[in-house]
Amino acid sequence: MNEWRGSDDFFWRIKMKAIETVALRNPEQDILYVDSDTFYVRDIDVIADGLSQGQSFMHENEGKLCGMKSKTPRNMWKSLQGKSFAGVIINEDTEMWNAGVIALHRSHAKQTISLAIDICDEICKTDCPRRLVEQFAFSVALKHSSILTAAENQIGHYWGNKPDWNAKIVDFFMFSTLSGSSFEEDLVRIQTLELSNLPTVYKEKSIKGKINKLLDRVFPPKEVQYYKGRA
Repeated sequence: MNEWRGSDDFFWRIKMKAIETVALRNPEQDILYVDSDTFYVRDIDVIADGLSQGQSFMHENEGKLCGMKSKTPRNMWKSLQGKSFAGVIINEDTEMWNAGVIALHRSHAKQTISLAIDICDEICKTDCPRRLVEQFAFSVALKHSSILTAAENQIGHYWGNKPDWNAKIVDFFMFSTLSGSSFEEDLVRIQTLELSNLPTVYKEKSIKGKINKLLDRVFPPKEVQYYKGRA
């Protein structure tokens, strides 16, 4: 894993090399990678059907890099615009996709991942901030190599609200442990959980505690999102 960080010692390159390793060891299989903070919603056959047609998937399209408002993407655009990485030019149409889901058809998985790693390595040698480089490299490579489709309706991703989701998960398994419920009983109970009202993204204000909760009633949080596939 330390070797997978590469000569520029980029931690998230490990994820890229891990996916590449799976593709190399399973050349006759499609690849579906998901982050640990994801959950299945419905209609996984949509992804399977898309893969059978040679499509690729990432979780969701976050927008064109040149138009993103947060600090890191703005600085990335400032550093990368107009430049070529592994033969792909970064321009006004270049998009940032969320990498919580990555799905590739077997026919181009190896080549696409190799391109993503090459793009990542070349960007890491610039002054571009690194925080989202792995995700961006996947976005560029998959968009360049195939028809890239969002999996946001099939798979939820609670990257932006881990505390609340982790608490929900702990409650579920704590009840299971203390009650001695069986696996079959847990399967039944999990289908009754109400998850649609639990945000997957919840960006709080800088003020914490009771004051923050009071302000939330008057001024809603800056950004609240729910998974797209909910009923």
